[in-house]
Amino acid sequence: MIRDSIRLLRNSLFVRYCIVGVTGTLIDTAILYLLSDPHTLNWGLTRSKIVGAELALLNNFIWNDIWTFVKYSSGKHGFWQKMRRFLRFNLICTAGILFNLILLNIGFNWLHMNRYIANLAAILLVTLWNYNVNRRLSWRTHSEELEITP
Repeated sequence: MIRDSIRLLRNSLFVRYCIVGVTGTLIDTAILYLLSDPHTLNWGLTRSKIVGAELALLNNFIWNDIWTFVKYSSGKHGFWQKMRRFLRFNLICTAGILFNLILLNIGFNWLHMNRYIANLAAILLVTLWNYNVNRRLSWRTHSEELEITP
């Protein structure tokens, strides 16, 4: 029973997507710190977030393509096929980044939250949007395959 639960979690597309997302969150947060923190470069929050989010997006696409959704990208390794997936992924995640920017700025500028807590909250809220839309459009999975990959 426990082994089956562990195997389900390990094989779950959403869990894999979230693991990849954690790496992207670390990249995003590190760049946000390096660029926007008053003790570092002190750039504007929005500009810093855009740079961090784009670098995280590139990381996430690569890992999702070779690990999370490998079943759906196998046999589709040609440059143009990968480029189409990346452009769809980037377009979808750009909408997510816009949602994230709005939530981040509301949290930081209006609610006076710590910039990193506001960023993490925004990322968590946008994750479901990014996952569901990318699963359907970038890698074209089916709803019955949502949780388990063989």
